[in-house]
Amino acid sequence: MELNKYIQNALTEFGLTEGEALLYIIILQTNGYADATYLQRAAKYSSAGTYKILNSLINKGFIFPNESRPVSYTAVSLDEISKKSPQKVENFAEQLENLLNFQNCPTPRKEPQSTKITI
Repeated sequence: MELNKYIQNALTEFGLTEGEALLYIIILQTNGYADATYLQRAAKYSSAGTYKILNSLINKGFIFPNESRPVSYTAVSLDEISKKSPQKVENFAEQLENLLNFQNCPTPRKEPQSTKITI
């Protein structure tokens, strides 16, 4: 499983839906700034579905719309979110750190098993 999927799973434990977590990650990957068309294409969601998720993320305080045209969205940092819900962010940060540590661990090699053939 790739790192983004681990982060997406951790964000769902934080209270986001899978779609919300995916769009939040995409916005973070664009340096925290993306428009709806880009997000729709990156996530492969319908236009209506993308806007529904964006509105939900706005209501939950994870992103905010900019006054540009077309409207673009900026991700709220986890530091800011932590001020609203410090316990959830602390748990999320621990999960993320564990995932990153796990990702950096070398994969143990499996020793080939010998096969005995008797005649």
